[in-house]
Amino acid sequence: SAADCKSVHPGSIPGQASTILFRLTMFGSTSNTDKGLEGRASPAGLLFEHRLYDWILLAVLAAAAIEFAALRFHYGFEDRDANFARLIAGTAPTPFQYRILIPMLARAAIALGALTHLSIPASALFAASDMVFYFGSFLAGLVTLKALKLSRPEILAALLGLAMILNTDYFGTEILNLRNIYDVPAVFFAFVATYLLLRGKLGWFYILLPIAILNRETAVFLSLLFVATQWRRMPLPRLAAHAAAQGLLILAIKLTVMAAFRHNPGVGAVSFYIDDFTASGPGAHRLHDLRLMENLRLFITPRRLVHMSAIFGFLWIPYLFALRGLRQPFFRAAAWIIPPFLGLMLVVGNIAEFRIYSELVPPLFFTVALGWARWNRRDAPSSILEQPIARTT
Repeated sequence: SAADCKSVHPGSIPGQASTILFRLTMFGSTSNTDKGLEGRASPAGLLFEHRLYDWILLAVLAAAAIEFAALRFHYGFEDRDANFARLIAGTAPTPFQYRILIPMLARAAIALGALTHLSIPASALFAASDMVFYFGSFLAGLVTLKALKLSRPEILAALLGLAMILNTDYFGTEILNLRNIYDVPAVFFAFVATYLLLRGKLGWFYILLPIAILNRETAVFLSLLFVATQWRRMPLPRLAAHAAAQGLLILAIKLTVMAAFRHNPGVGAVSFYIDDFTASGPGAHRLHDLRLMENLRLFITPRRLVHMSAIFGFLWIPYLFALRGLRQPFFRAAAWIIPPFLGLMLVVGNIAEFRIYSELVPPLFFTVALGWARWNRRDAPSSILEQPIARTT
């Protein structure tokens, strides 16, 4: 309440955090929006700057999305214990069951279909989800590239690179045929979050963040993206208040979901467990000593080393070159989320599963796109977004 807010010192971080949580009203624009973006067209306006050309491009992207979903459906396989049908039913083991966003939407779609005597199989909903969020990722990327004032050839080359990333990371190599309902949506939410933060629409970011967390817990790195990209765009006390507010929001969501599925089988909040068929038969589990040594061995075996080099469709190679000359301050800051993400996954994840890197796709993709544009233009004047972002109060 207002009285509660006044009882906390307004200059303190807890006071500002509570104010941020309950008084976010800056959905149109914010005081810390980059001046180079003010007055720009809406996402729809950016998307349809050239009517015929843009409609043809969207048709090609839609066809690519259909093909992507079809290939994933045909060649992919689901985890037997945590498949989409079990997620919809709410009986999957934790922590997989905590990734509840798309299963909740699917359950609503199935219930709606039942009212109209229409049977909707879970497999069809899975394919539809892949198609929609793959297409949506391209749309969000396209709108952002247009906001960055890239030319048509530069945009087309960048979108081709995005196709290389997604098609490689989600069904392109070896064990990547494992498909989970929440992986492709995670890419979409990361792209939308990047666009919102670039445009300074922090209120909309606060709406997106809990939705993304309900989809997959790695979306906490979107909060880190917020801190990294806003570091020089707002005073430190205000930034700390935002970080505290987001931390409280994420914690509340996780505790709520964990309480809702407390009776499900599984390991709880994090999964450091692997199957141990030598214990008490199939399905028994033992606590794994994390995955650091196992992951490091991937770089010793030549065959595995070749596999690992394919991450992000090999675009990590131009990324390293593009990052050195990157002048765009937002994406230079965004690059700071990559080392902690990779470091965490090296310890607790299976780094050979490229699908886990969804939140890293936008910062890597846009850095490569801007690097290509800079090389393409050589000595031409830089875009307005390559100028430093002024500190705001």
